[in-house]
Amino acid sequence: MERAHHVHIVETEIEEYAEGLVELAADEAVADEPTETDAEGAAAFAICMNAINFGSGWWPTVRKHPGLSGYGTMAAGVRERFAADGPWRAEELAAMEPGAIADVVAQDTGHPLMAEFAAALGDVGAHLLAEFDGRYRGAAEGVESIPALASRFAGWEAFADVSSYEGREVPF
Repeated sequence: MERAHHVHIVETEIEEYAEGLVELAADEAVADEPTETDAEGAAAFAICMNAINFGSGWWPTVRKHPGLSGYGTMAAGVRERFAADGPWRAEELAAMEPGAIADVVAQDTGHPLMAEFAAALGDVGAHLLAEFDGRYRGAAEGVESIPALASRFAGWEAFADVSSYEGREVPF
């Protein structure tokens, strides 16, 4: 943060900001809860939502459900889809098109995020098929720690969120 040119922290505002996050989290908790009670379904929800958990700079341009943020709206759409039809099969993810994800999250097919979301979900599906017999939980099996799991996912295009800052690669 000390090297940042455009970002700074106003330390006197941290406490008030944190309190606002608690309220926001309570408002959106239902949207972010998977409807699946089995481990495979819960893993599917977590992996799919984390694959498309980017694009906050676009939130002002998306249609939001009343009372929800951009992320909450996306999570609600995925949760509703899973409740109605179950999690996407890996084959469905691998073949994901912008229109399909746009329908799920109630957005315009042409919105730039929809192509990005489709690509991220497609990458997840390709990895699940190639490495884990299409199983979501397979991605977590055999890893011995959270850092090892993060390292596994970091090798997937959907999760390889790296930016360059002042000549340094900064993974997120």
